[in-house]
Formats: sequence, C-alpha cells, structure tokens
Amino acid sequence: MDNTENVNTTPVNNTTDNNTDTQDVQPNTVEQPTPEVVTPDVQPTTEVPITQPTPEVQVTPEVTQEEPAKPVEESKPTVALEGESDEELLEDVDNANTVTIDGPTFVSEMFSQNPGEISKFLNMTQKELKKEQNKMKRKGFAMDNKYANLFLLQSIRDECGILVMGCLASWLLTRLGCSIYWTLFVMVASIMAYITYNNRKKLKYYNKERKAYNQKTKLNPENPETLNWLNYLLQKAWPTAEPIIGNIVLENVNGILDQFNVGFDIKITEFSLGTEAPKLMEMCPTTDSDPNVIRFTCLAKYEPLDTSKISKYEIESGEKRASNIVLAIKKGPLSIPTQVTDVLFIGKLLFVITTMQTFPYIKKVEFTFVEQPNIKWDLKPLKSGVDLMAVIPGLNAGIDEIVKMIISSIALEPTRITIDVEDLLNSMTLDQPIGLLKLNFYEGKDLKNTSKLGTDDPYARFTVNGNTLSQTKVIDNDLNPSWNHVEYVIVSGLIYSDPINNSDLALIEVMSENAMKKNSVMGRSENLYLRQYIALCEYLRKKKLDAEREAAFNDNLTREGITDPKDIKRLRKEEIKKRKNELAVREKNKNFAQKLLDSLEQSAVDYINGLTEVEKKEYMNRWGNPLLDTDTIIPLYQVGKDNKIDLTKSAGSIRMGINYIPLNQFNDNIGSQDESEMFSETGIARIWIYKIQKLEKNPNPYCVADIDGVEVVTTPVRKINNNPGYNTFKDVFIKNFSTAKLTITVKNQETGSDSTLGTFSWGVYDIYERIKEDPQANWFKLASKFEEAVINIGIEWKPMIMDMTTTLQKPIGVCRLHVKGAKDLKSLDTFGASDPYVRVYLSGKEVGVTDIVEKDINPEWNEVYYLMIRSKNDRLSFDVFDYEEMKSDRKLGKVEMNVTDVCRNIIINGEQALLSKAWENMNPLPEVKMTQHDNVGVSVPLFDHQQRNLASKGRVEFNIKFYDIADLGLPIEEVDKEKEQDEEKTQDILASTNTDRTFIDKLQASNLLSGILNVKIYDVKEVPKPCIFNVDVYFEDEPEHTLLSTQKTVKVGTEGNIEEIAEGFVRNYTRTKVIFAVNEKNGTNTNVLTTYAIPVEQLLVGKLGLKTPFVHICENGTTKIKLGVQYQPLNMNLERGELCPEMGILDIRIDQANVIPADKSGTSDPYVKVILRGEEIYKTGTIKKTLNPVWNEKFSIPIAERIHNKLIFQIYDWNKVQKHDLIGQAEVPLHEVYDGEILNVKLPLYQIVKNHEKVESGDLSLNIEFKPTVHNTRMRNRFGNNSRTALKLAGGVAGGVGNVVGGVAGGVGNVVGGVAGGVAGGVGSIVGGVSRGIKKVSGHSNKDNSGSSLKIKIISAEGLKAVDNSGTSDPYVKVQHQKKTLHKTKVIKKNLNPVWNEECTIPFDRETSDPIISFIIKDSNKFGKSVDIGNVEFNINSILFSTGQISVNQTFDVQNGPGKLNLQIEYAEGVSTTAAPVAESP
Repeated sequence: MDNTENVNTTPVNNTTDNNTDTQDVQPNTVEQPTPEVVTPDVQPTTEVPITQPTPEVQVTPEVTQEEPAKPVEESKPTVALEGESDEELLEDVDNANTVTIDGPTFVSEMFSQNPGEISKFLNMTQKELKKEQNKMKRKGFAMDNKYANLFLLQSIRDECGILVMGCLASWLLTRLGCSIYWTLFVMVASIMAYITYNNRKKLKYYNKERKAYNQKTKLNPENPETLNWLNYLLQKAWPTAEPIIGNIVLENVNGILDQFNVGFDIKITEFSLGTEAPKLMEMCPTTDSDPNVIRFTCLAKYEPLDTSKISKYEIESGEKRASNIVLAIKKGPLSIPTQVTDVLFIGKLLFVITTMQTFPYIKKVEFTFVEQPNIKWDLKPLKSGVDLMAVIPGLNAGIDEIVKMIISSIALEPTRITIDVEDLLNSMTLDQPIGLLKLNFYEGKDLKNTSKLGTDDPYARFTVNGNTLSQTKVIDNDLNPSWNHVEYVIVSGLIYSDPINNSDLALIEVMSENAMKKNSVMGRSENLYLRQYIALCEYLRKKKLDAEREAAFNDNLTREGITDPKDIKRLRKEEIKKRKNELAVREKNKNFAQKLLDSLEQSAVDYINGLTEVEKKEYMNRWGNPLLDTDTIIPLYQVGKDNKIDLTKSAGSIRMGINYIPLNQFNDNIGSQDESEMFSETGIARIWIYKIQKLEKNPNPYCVADIDGVEVVTTPVRKINNNPGYNTFKDVFIKNFSTAKLTITVKNQETGSDSTLGTFSWGVYDIYERIKEDPQANWFKLASKFEEAVINIGIEWKPMIMDMTTTLQKPIGVCRLHVKGAKDLKSLDTFGASDPYVRVYLSGKEVGVTDIVEKDINPEWNEVYYLMIRSKNDRLSFDVFDYEEMKSDRKLGKVEMNVTDVCRNIIINGEQALLSKAWENMNPLPEVKMTQHDNVGVSVPLFDHQQRNLASKGRVEFNIKFYDIADLGLPIEEVDKEKEQDEEKTQDILASTNTDRTFIDKLQASNLLSGILNVKIYDVKEVPKPCIFNVDVYFEDEPEHTLLSTQKTVKVGTEGNIEEIAEGFVRNYTRTKVIFAVNEKNGTNTNVLTTYAIPVEQLLVGKLGLKTPFVHICENGTTKIKLGVQYQPLNMNLERGELCPEMGILDIRIDQANVIPADKSGTSDPYVKVILRGEEIYKTGTIKKTLNPVWNEKFSIPIAERIHNKLIFQIYDWNKVQKHDLIGQAEVPLHEVYDGEILNVKLPLYQIVKNHEKVESGDLSLNIEFKPTVHNTRMRNRFGNNSRTALKLAGGVAGGVGNVVGGVAGGVGNVVGGVAGGVAGGVGSIVGGVSRGIKKVSGHSNKDNSGSSLKIKIISAEGLKAVDNSGTSDPYVKVQHQKKTLHKTKVIKKNLNPVWNEECTIPFDRETSDPIISFIIKDSNKFGKSVDIGNVEFNINSILFSTGQISVNQTFDVQNGPGKLNLQIEYAEGVSTTAAPVAESP
C-alpha cells in the first residue's frame, strides 16, 4: 500500500484479490500514473521511494504456467471520487477481469513471469482467491445496509425533536402577536438548518466508521499489506544493521560449523552483505498480549550485489558496495579460499518489535525465520585452476545441509536474533565527532579579480556539504592576500550519512566580500571527498605503524644477535601470529560506533586501496599528506552560472595545509584500553544544556555558553517559561581540559538589550569529574536573583593524542640571504638616475627593505637577512622601487621564485623539490653559480609581469645558502604516558632545580652557535596587582622586534593562562638575552609590571621540551612565569661580524685620504660627510688645497640595527660659491664590523660617471670600533612610514637580524576555535615591514581612527654648535613626524643656549602611529639656506609608554653635534587634534 497520506478522500470498499491490498489511495487532485508493463526478462530494480505512487501490475487469471505472460492492461483507479456512489464503484470492481497486485517491482515481475506463483505462496487457488474477493464485496454491502438503518433511527429521533421545537416556537410567536407568516418562516429555516447539519454529521460519521472497518480489514492476518514504505526505511537503516548482522554471523556460525562432520571442514573468514538491503514483500500483523509489542510476519527476498554488478563510479562514490562472503574450505591438507556469489534468498520472517515511550521509541527488535528459507548460491574459488566439485564431491549438498542446520540453530523459531536499538543508539549516532581537521590557510596567489570597479577583498573558506566550517579574515584590495589563519574543524560521522548526496563533499573557495550585494566566488577548488581523505590517512597511518613494527623487530634481532635464517623465520611467524591475535582482540572489543564507521567507510577504503602507489602520490600532491604538517598549492578555477567549476579557466591558487587527526577511539595505538579511563589535556567536549528550573516571573529565557571567553553555544528562546527545557549540545575542541572554564549566562529576551537572569561558571574538568562520579549530580546552582534557580548540564569528553605545542609548521632550516645589488636598472627620472631600493618577501610576507642608493642604476646594498624555511613552497621575491621624495615610489621590476629553486640542498620528507614553473619559464634565464663557503650566487632578471613573461630592464644579484637543523646525537627517551600524565597534575617545579646539563654540554661541544629558539608561556601567577595583563617577549638588543605579544587575559586577576609560543632565530646563543615583560593593559595604556631577563645559554640548561615546563621567578621576586623551552641548533657557521649583538656604539675615527684634484689649481679642498640611512650624521672640517688631507677626527654614534646598515663616507670638494663637488665615496657594511677588534681599513673611493660606471678616485683610511651596549636610541625611519611594523615582524633574530620571517603560519590573532598558538611575530593583523620599512597592514580597514594626541613643549637647549662667523648661531627647532613638519619654533638670534618655551600638539595613536619623533635644530640664515646644527630623534614608546608613564620631562643629547635639548611630552588619550603641516623654509 502506498504510504501517501489520504486527505479529503472518500473511503471505498476494501476490495482485494489474492489476499493483497489493492487500494492505491491518492488525493483527489492527483492524477493516477500510468502503470508500467512488465515483461518476463526485466531485471530486478531498486525499490520505489515512498513519496511516489507504486505502479500496479496486473496478472490475467486465465494465464497458465505454460503460457507466456500477456501485456498488462491499464486498470482504472479505485479511488472513490467526490459525488460517486459506493454502489457504482462496486459495480466497476465486479466488471473487472484482473487481479491487482500492489507491491515492489520484483514481486510484480515474479507474478508476471508465473501467475500461478501466488497460489504457491498463499496456499490458495485462483478460484479461491476470486471467491474471497466476492466475499469481501458482500461484507461491504452488509455494512452499507447497517449504516443506512443506523442513520434512519437517528433521523427519526432528530425529526421528532424538530416537531416538538416547532410547536413550542409557534406557540411563542403567537403569544408575542406575530402573524402566521413569521411562524412558517421560523419553522422552514429550522428544518433547512437541521438538514444541512445532519447531512454533514452523517457523512463524517460514515467516513469514520468505514475507515475504521477498512483499517481492521487491512490488519487482518489473512489480508497482508505491501511494504514499500518499510523497504524504504530498511534501505536507509541497512548501513547500520548490516555490520551487526555480519558480526553475529562471524561470532556464532564458525563455532557451530565445528560440530558438523560432512567430509570436509568449512569456515567463514569474511562476511559482508554489502549495501543492498533485503526486500520485504508482504506483511501480516498479529496481536500480542503486551500493548508495547508489535508482531508481524512478512515474506522476504534478498539478492545482494556482486562486484560484477557495480560500476566503478558507484564504488568510488560509495553509492554501492558489493557483498563479500569468503569461505575457507579444507579437504585434508588442501585449503581452498572460496567466494560465495550470486546469492538468492527467499523466506518468511517473524518480527517482534518492543516499543518504549521515549526516544528512540523502539527498544528492541527480534526476528527469526518461521520456516526454512530457500537459498541459492554459486561458489567461486579464489585460487585459479581449482575445480571445487572435482576436489570435494557433494559440496553443494553438504553446504546446503550445513546452512539449514545453522539457521535452525541461530534464527529459526523459537530461536531469535535480537538487536537492542536503544543501546546501539546510545552507543553512538552519526553526529558524534570522529576526528579533527587542522586547516592552515596561508596565502592566495594571482587570484581572479571579479570586481568591475577596483580590486576584490578576498577571504577563504572551507565548506562541507554546503556548511561553512572555517573562514579567514578579509584582506582589502589584494589579489595576493596573506591570511595565515589556523583553525581546527571537528569532523563528525555525518559525512558518512549520505555520500550519494555529497554529505562528505568539501570545497575550498576564495570569496570576495561585497558590502552592497551577495559575496561572490573568486575561485573554487576541485571536489575533496573527506571519506576518501580520511581513508588515505588510515592507510598511511597503518603503513607507518607496520614500518615501525618491522624496524623494531629488526632492532630486536640485532640486539639479541640472532642471525640464523630459520630462527628469524620462526620469530617472524610468531610476530605475525601475535599481530593477528591483537587485531582480532581489538576487532572484538570494538563497540557499535567503531563497527558502524568501519562499515560506512568501507567504500572509501576500497577506493584508496584500488589506487596505485603513483596515484596515491598524485592524490597527496594535490591535497597534501594528511599525517604530515605540510602545505600544498591548490589550484582554483572560475565558477560558471551553473555553479560548477570550469577546469579550463584558472582563478589563481591557494596555499594551505590540511591535516587529519583521528579521535583516540579510532587509533590503533590505544588498543583495548577503556576510553573512559584515558586522560588527555586535548580533546573534544560535548557541552549539554538540558534545562533550567525555578525561575520566576515567566521570563523569555535563553542561554549563552562560552569557554574561556569564546562563545560556543546559544540555546533557542523559550517564551514565558519559568522551567525552560533546551536539550541543546555543541561539540567544542579544547586544548587544555584541566584549565578550561565553562561560563553559562542565562538571559531574558526583551525589547532593546537583554537582561541577565543568572550565571554559572565552573571548570570544565571539575564538572566532568563530578558527573562521572555521580551521574545524578548534574544540577548546578545559578548565581541569580532567583534564589532557587538551578541549571541542568552535562559534559562528554573524548580525549585525543595530538601535538599542540604549536600551530605553526615546524621549521626545516634557515637561509642566509645576502642581497648584493642590482645591475642595469632602468632609469625613470628625466634627469639623472634612479634611487633604487629593494623589498624582500618570503611567501608574500615582507621580511626586509634595503637602504636607498641614490642616483645609481647599479646599486650595491650588501645587506644580510635570515629566512626561516618551513615548506618546499616558500617563495622568495624581490620588488625593486625607485624612491620618490614627493610622490609614490615607482616600481622598477619584480621577480619571484621558490626558495628550493636556488637552494637545491633542501630535502623535505626525503625528497628534493621539483623546480617551480616560475623558475623554469623565466626568460631571460637566471644565472646560478657556486661561490665561496658553498654559497649560491644568483642573478635573476626583473619583470614587469612575470606570469606573462614581460621582462623589465635589469637584474638582482644575491647570495643564498640553506642551513638545516643539526642532530646532536641525543638519545630519544621512551616516555611513560602514565608518568607524563601524573607529572602534568603535580605542582609546579622551579627552574632552579632543573640542572640537567646533557643538552647544553652536547651543544657546547658541537660549537654550533646559531639555532631556533621556541619558548612556550604556560601561565603567569602572582602578578604584583590585580589587572588585565599580557606578556611581551623580545631579545634584549632588539626591543623593537617583538617575538611575541600575547593576548590580554580575559578578566582582572593576579594570574592567567597564556598558552602561547614565541619563536625566534638566534645567531649566537652565548651572547643573547631574552626578555619577558609582564604588562598591565588598561585600554591603550601599557604599564610594565615586572620583567624576567635570562641569557639564552642559561635558559638551555636543564631538561628541555615544550611539554616540560618549569617555573621562573621574575625580577620583583614574587611573580612566577611557567616556561617550556625548545632549541634546535643549526649546521651554521656565520662570519664573526654576524655573531655579534645588534645594538651598541660605533666609535669612528676618520684618519686621512688620498683624493684626485677637483680644482683647476690641481688640488682640492676636501671634507668628509658620513651618511647613515640617507641622513648626514657627521661632517669633518675642510682642509684647503691638498690631495692628502689628514683629519684625525673622532665621533660616536648609537646603532640599534647593525647588521642591516652601512655607513657611507662621501668626500666633497668645498667651493665658496658653486655647489660642492663629489670627489668620491666609500661604504662600510656594518655586518663586517664586530666587537673585540678595532677595524683599521683603507677604503677605495669611487665616483659614478655619466655612463653609470664606477671610476676610482682615491682612498680613505678609517678606524672603527663597535662596543655592544643597550640603549634607547632607535634608527631613523628613512621612508617616513610606520616603523611599528617592526614590532609585528614575523619572526625575530637574537643577537642579529630582526628581519627573520616566522614562516607562513600567522599570528596569535589568527588562531581560532579556542586554540591559542603563540606565534613568533605576526600578532593580530600586521604582517610585515622593518623599522625603516613601509607600513603594511592586513586587515579590513586601513583607516586611522586616532582620537589621541601628543602635547610637546620645547623648553630650551644648551651648548649648541656655533656655525656663524661670529661664533654663535641663530637656532630654531622643527618638530617632524611621519615626514611632515608639524611645528617650527621662533628663531633665537645669536644664542647657543636658547629658551623657547613653546608648545605644540600633534595627532598620535599608540596602535597605528609612527613612534619616531624628530626634532631638527637649525641655524637660520637670512639670505642663505638654513644649516643643520643637530637633531634629536627617539622612539616615544621607549621613553614614555614602556615605562608606564603618560608624561615625561627629559633632557636629550643632540645627535650629530654638541649640546642638549630639554623637552616635555605628554600623551593625551581621547584628545584629538588636526595639526596641519608647516610650510618648509629654506
């Protein structure tokens, strides 16, 4: 019977033939479909869905077995239409000459092929069936007569009542004086109303009675019902039931087989029935004394699918899976594995269903055979060339006898197979988590712009079955965005629920955010099927475990000295047998959840196992290795109007990493350990909010739950309810179970802002332990104005084994990059040459900006950078610009390549990376040669558009060398997991007790001074005062290059969990000190509470490991900071100058020079200018008329970033009237200067002639000494941009370069889902730049929302330099910020100790404004250009904010000259100003 709901249909007589229900009831408005004509050669097909009407198949009674079946004629629908009488309908049925069978397709085919088959199944002849049908018709007529008599009695009763009421009404109207017409009118109206009411009531009652009678007839055991609806449900439930049935067979049948002796032994080794469910053809309900029990018998047919009947597409998609029944048949010494194929099963089943009043409503299902079923099969030996019938005569008869005896033993009434549905569903449903996906979105490359106006604002997202599970931030106006987003996504068993409808389909998309319309798709990847990806993970993991076991076996043989091949063979057999027994025990101990997932996963496993090793490698190249923390380049394609990708249209690419981490319960390492007894800090918690009781005043309550301040679940609102129930849950990934805190806020939905009804806050671990000890103790008191209010919650915990020490890719080494210079650059200036500089990028992140070389198309920069390499896909690029003072810099060219293109010694996972397409397609060709110390010398051409191979003019030259991580030969300690878990729960251990010198002694013996330092900050306790605080980590000599700035604590307190990691490159661990500053955060104000400074060498003493923390005491003697330390030495030997600290004082003495003549007299009037970052820092006196001047002048300058900078010495010829002529210049790269030794050098001078060639013009003798020291002077920002980007630089360098990139896996602000992942650099959204570089902010907006200012008072100066002939000066001061002069004081005539007392206010925001403030002191000249006397430049953060102050009155030494400047500076938060730039004067 079709399971379509009957609406507004008139019931008809239940006329049936062959004891089969012939009704096909449909709504009146639905047209009956034309039945299909079934012929004998039609193959069985899948059952008809319940939402479609079942076609009727008609069998002519006169057809005999010998005659072929005739075509079936279309029958008339048996639905009584409105207005059609039942008698007319019965007449139509009487005139019918066919027996209508309504059932599944295969039943109809069976009857059409052999019409007499129905007699066989129902034990009735065709004549008896026709007689039964006529009997039912007579019952229908009798019932109609009964209804007619019943309604006649009701009519007589009602009419008598009307007569009485009419008489009373007539009397009343007469008494009121109404005429006879009114009386007649009332009587007629009453009669008409009664007739209408009575007809409706009679029709309703008639329909109800007929429907009840029909239902009773249908439930008659002698009148079976068709089961299309049940077949549909059975097909849906079959993936759940099939593995249970298979396990029952395997667990019970083999034991029974041992009891039989039929001349051969037989065992079932594999038993899987596939995805095709049995078909139930007819159901006959029976009654039971227990009202909660449903009994029925049904005819069942089962024909599982064989592999030959399934297409490759159906196997790959998981749509179908073949049966797999394998027998081990043994005759004497011969054992033959045999597969059972072409199975056909027909039998009569008894089902007993026990119901319950709560979900899942079905408590238990029992089934058994009423009689022995009919079973047919074929045997296919898996060994070729074996004839089973010849080897084992009587095999079929023997197996048939065994099958019947087995069925009698386990599934023949009264023995029943029982499935406890309640326990199974409580064990696990498909919405349970099965693992985690770690998604690393690094960057997009060459994305397709979809915006017609401007550039897209891209973000990336990861969706599964249309649901967005992860999404990055938006990067404005950038087709090569860098997201650096890390997120953990929970994977549930729902991906296996419906693979046909893409339940496991994952898409990686790059979207463009649009404010005015729907976000558009910029590009989409190919389909990623998670079932296959997880199956690949399991395949690789098992392969890895097998390799580890084999290695352990070989090690054991070597250790015990076993070399005899026979002994090795014997031991290997024992090992294999032991492994098989372990697998059998593990398989037996699997719960229903594991068996269910194993069954659902089988099709994906078959797909992966069907791939060749080459195909598996190609799959991993496309999506990455799910076990390794690597990244891959995923191509994107444009999406058409049909929402499908066009593989011929590229939309760029996205670089990302995908890793799968399974839950412990699906991990082979766990074995048979009880999951409830395992403990791990990391895992997935299911947070349940059941209900709240004893609120008051009927509010509209709902709950908001958060863990450590991150909102995880919001319940629906329950209107006007003091005792709301929710039964809401959310799965949450937690990395620190013992410290996580759950807070639930109960709110009342109101107009406007919602009020709080109560709160609850407890540790997640404490709640879990309480409920674990007493499951009834899940009621907790609410902190509420309602004193008796309580909340009912629950927590389920699933631990995981995973490494949470960092969210970054682990570095594989460091590259030393020496940017030498460029050749033949194009000149964009109308007069003269360009002023070139280079920006250096690693994987889209700016890691350095060279100095500007003025008017030179063959510049030499000679700057060194260190690049932390994490992936074979790390890209190195150079952007060359022409510096412009008054307008935007112009690009001279760009070139990009993979680091592995030039560093061919990089080996990742045992393989050398292939050359990138960018390198192979480069034209003109790059030039590569080996230089001294195994450096790779590279010269690459510049391009205007590299993808189109549009070359620009010029080449960039650099040297590069890769240094891998050194192996100190330390033994790998076997860690006792139980001991490790116990240590985690013990109290903190002081670092002073950690005295193990194993590592530091090995490190010192290796003479390797450089390495990578990782420090994990676990927590901070006993802060000096309750406050919100954070921790900054930096190296002492690089305070501006912050390695890590942690997130602020969530609430005010004296302790807080940090759980973040700082990472930095250390050039010389023996001379580096790391600083941990604990800062109070009050709005935008920062106050240093205490610090902890420790040399790196001391930090490396003791037991190391990010998972082995020790407590350190800060300088105030009370604050405790818990640190875990990891250090990876590098096979790197740097030059002596690169091993020295960055910060210090340079003492310079300019001795003498030999110059060429510049005057007509054959002599020169030479003097020397010293330039640092484009600024004159010193000028010697002029020596008249000589070619061999001797100055012997000394001066000192503070240096903050030694290794990147160089000093330029320019010798000019002084002219009284004309412009001074440049005689020549020389450069000293400061990375060649080191402490402990005075550098005495004679530098060749050169000058650039018109054809841009360098010509020697003399030499200069110098004496330079570097003295390391810590000071507050910061280097000048020549570009006039935001040098605060240096604080956010990705990475950091101890004792060296601050331009080390921290790889590609982003900042702290990018880690979501409750996962902190402290990152070396890259905090928040600022991702690039150096202290002299240009601000680059990755965010949604670059607008300056500053509402604060700096109030500066220029008080006085003293001891200034005299520049006038009178021995005095006319000084004034210019205040500059961000390349703009914002204030200029008045001129004080003829005074070396001027007093101004002038105030000015400049706009300044602590988070976004450049912290460098400059005060330039000049001497005013009435007719000539003003002359520099000196300048004062400082970082406002160092003198003001880092000390916790908002105002300071301080005297500063004048740089580049004698004297001091007295200033007063005050920070005014929330007080804005609009100071306009002051016009420059000559």
